[in-house]
Amino acid sequence: MKNAATPGAGRYEEKSWAVMLLVCVLAPAAWFAGLTGVGWQEMLSEGALAAGMGLFGAAITLSAFRRGERWAWFVLWYYPAFLTAHILASGSGIPGMPLLLLSMLGLLLPVRRFFGGRSKRRVA
Repeated sequence: MKNAATPGAGRYEEKSWAVMLLVCVLAPAAWFAGLTGVGWQEMLSEGALAAGMGLFGAAITLSAFRRGERWAWFVLWYYPAFLTAHILASGSGIPGMPLLLLSMLGLLLPVRRFFGGRSKRRVA
């Protein structure tokens, strides 16, 4: 028999892909917003990286991550790793910290979905 918390937890686990999609969209948007007053021609290669990172992450999120494929969960840990490195390199956590926390939330909510809980491991 399932307890009352299980259906709610499942709903959060099932919708965590939306959190990751938000990170995939906001990460490049944050970079583009930071271009104000900067010579954008010099930053063009970083813009291509940001756009590619967002598109690649969104494609993985909308397909394999949403279906619950374990490899996608591991690949999307690129976002927290990249954002942590960016925060440490820039010395300012203000722009990247919300995205870092959001990406970690999106990856930690569905852990049971990707790796199974005790109830899934039991043989009936």
